[in-house]
Amino acid sequence: MPMLVRSFLLKLCRIRLKYPATVNLISLKPSHGAAFRSNAGVFWSHTLKLARPLHVNLPDAAIPCSTCPTQGDFRMRKLQQGFTLIELMIVVAIIGILAAVAIPQYQDYVTRAKLSKAASAADPLKMAIAQYAQENAGVGSVPTTWTSLGLTAAPTVSAQSDSLSAVSAPSAAGVFSITIAGVGTNYDGSTVTYTPQVNSSNITWGTACSFANANTKKVFSCP
Repeated sequence: MPMLVRSFLLKLCRIRLKYPATVNLISLKPSHGAAFRSNAGVFWSHTLKLARPLHVNLPDAAIPCSTCPTQGDFRMRKLQQGFTLIELMIVVAIIGILAAVAIPQYQDYVTRAKLSKAASAADPLKMAIAQYAQENAGVGSVPTTWTSLGLTAAPTVSAQSDSLSAVSAPSAAGVFSITIAGVGTNYDGSTVTYTPQVNSSNITWGTACSFANANTKKVFSCP
């Protein structure tokens, strides 16, 4: 073991071979490490993190020594050690947890945004029927064409929303439906039916979704 420490120390420092006039090797004790002493002055001790304690004496800051190893040299070696396996595993675990929570939430957000565009496209149609009911004391005989309800033309999908594929004409009771498209699986092709309910002072709307889940319930208030 003493020979192993001597060989490692000579390979690590190589001070005696490179600077023989500056540094003298005094002793190599396996129990205490290796001691160095300068001809120019006193050295102070610095401990490296090795398998066995190894004490390397560095020059005192008050004594100039341009050829001696400095404290910054050892600090640079410590900074270049990199990340440990535990640190990398912790980072991977944190990324996995964030991805498992954030990705589904983001997908729901995108879906609700598309459904909200379809719901917004139905608002002018609901307003036209509500205005007719207010002017005619109810919705018992609503015209079955959108132009008869005050709209300049029947609503078209391209003009209303890219989340719709069709808008039905209103029935005599003011019921109409929209067909969802461009949202995603199970949503595309589903319909949302709007039914007006005339009260004494206002009109409320009941909705029925052919495909109901948390997103459609939140956007369309489907039961």
